[in-house]
Amino acid sequence: MVKIAGRVLLLLIMAARVLVAESPSREAGDSAGNASGIVRLYNFDSVKDINSLVKNFVSVQGNLSFVSYSEIAYIPAEQEELNVDLKSLKVVEGREPGMKAVRLDRGFYQGLPVNIENRAFTAGAWFRIPASGEPASVKKKKSILSVGGDRQGWKLDIETGKEDMLIFCMGHTRGNSIVEAKTSFSEGKWHHVAASWDGSSINLFVDGKQAGAELSGKVVFPDDYEPSALPLRIGYSEDGEKGVPLDIDEIVIYNKALSAEEISAVFSKTEAVAVKGGMAE
Repeated sequence: MVKIAGRVLLLLIMAARVLVAESPSREAGDSAGNASGIVRLYNFDSVKDINSLVKNFVSVQGNLSFVSYSEIAYIPAEQEELNVDLKSLKVVEGREPGMKAVRLDRGFYQGLPVNIENRAFTAGAWFRIPASGEPASVKKKKSILSVGGDRQGWKLDIETGKEDMLIFCMGHTRGNSIVEAKTSFSEGKWHHVAASWDGSSINLFVDGKQAGAELSGKVVFPDDYEPSALPLRIGYSEDGEKGVPLDIDEIVIYNKALSAEEISAVFSKTEAVAVKGGMAE
């Protein structure tokens, strides 16, 4: 427990050093969360099975619960063929030795929606695609984070195939904005992705670096972002899936748009911790 608490405290301290001004939000975090701009902070170190709630470390609200695919009458074809028990959850080793992550191939996590009052926000996640042995040409898609989908709210997806893509979609009253960035996600390796929106523009980041992104949606970043009352979901969205299993280690959502320098600083510091083997007990 000391090691887990140390990891969480380090994350909050790092964010507080990067962001010191508080922005208004519909979600009230504790003093550490407000100072850093973090409204949701999750890791999976305390997870034991599907009944384990995942705590939001910066607020009493927003804890996550596991939803199996069987509960929503959705079974990916590859899981059906393998006769996988969809009412189970696989816990795997996280980025840091001795820490945990969850493999989302049988369900997803969900909690209260995240709708930032001042509209600017950043959503980031650490994930890994387990080695599959399938040809790289097989095209698959997975939602890492979502609050809604194409028309309301937002979602952060990855797509794998001949070309890997990081995709961010925001719903608007007149359509949506979809931003895509070509990248490379190596199987079996931990990657960090993030999307930030400052009220007028969206930026995507992969492994601490800003990604060259292209707009493919109908609307060019208006300031009429359409919130969604749908839950925050980790590993699933309302728009369907195409079977990419994901290991998820950590999720952070801020109530402000982080700059490229700030994203790089957070990524570099957490990377340094992972290399050193985590916090000492």
